[in-house]
Amino acid sequence: ILMTTYNGERYLSQQIDSIRSQTFTNWTLFIRDDGSKDKTIEVIQRYSKIDDRIRLVENPSKFHGAYYNFFNLIEYVKNNYQFDYYFFCDQDDIWKEHKLEIQLLRFSKDDMPEMVYSDLSTIDASNNLIDISINKIMGIELPNINNLYFIHAYIWGCTAGFNHALLEMVPSVDIDKDYLYIEKLSHDNYFAKFALEYGKVLFCPEQLVLYRRHGHNVTTSHHFKLSPLNVFRKAILGFNELALTHAGVYNQTLYMLKKASGKNPLSDRLLEIQEVIKIGGLKGVRY
Repeated sequence: ILMTTYNGERYLSQQIDSIRSQTFTNWTLFIRDDGSKDKTIEVIQRYSKIDDRIRLVENPSKFHGAYYNFFNLIEYVKNNYQFDYYFFCDQDDIWKEHKLEIQLLRFSKDDMPEMVYSDLSTIDASNNLIDISINKIMGIELPNINNLYFIHAYIWGCTAGFNHALLEMVPSVDIDKDYLYIEKLSHDNYFAKFALEYGKVLFCPEQLVLYRRHGHNVTTSHHFKLSPLNVFRKAILGFNELALTHAGVYNQTLYMLKKASGKNPLSDRLLEIQEVIKIGGLKGVRY
């Protein structure tokens, strides 16, 4: 289980407790902090003393930020350990107790690179339920694999797990060389695109994560319910934000295609996607 933290003391204990309450118990939790100024480190150290499955990973990196931290953690685990399966984990959510058990059963147990993600519910800062199913609201069960190259609204990394075959086939990122791109490179969607292209992505319809909305999430572009006034405000003021969001998604796709082409020639479909982004109606987006 891969978790990164930053100033997460308020909710971190609830998330770790939910992991420790999993019906599947053969796991190891790696936590890499990014220089928290609160008591996050103390919380992690307290748990690591009572549960040897929980390990605090040192962070000597000169690059700081949510995505830098996660990619560094992925590389650390990849270079030092080998597990059958890996799961991304946010610091402030709550896992349902059967999450690992259900998702592990969803993997096909073959050698193909695979990612498994699930539906999720949303809660507020006080654990009150906001929406029981994001899939019912947003339709996150991926209808067409091409969609993920143009919009990041389907595979939620906080619910996702993947097998060792996918970890091995996804190209490592060079943070020192590509730090400007990795600053906003979503690790979960980076992995998901490789799984879609070279393996499988599987969906669990069960709501296995309580995703906390509290105003400080790294990913804040998902809007579930908007009042008429907010709809009007977004229509008038949101064009710049929308353009930046889409430009970011397209640049992430172009970066993934560049890394993929370094391992194997791109398929005709991926070449077409690349052409659409570079030359189509999006001439302002360049990698």
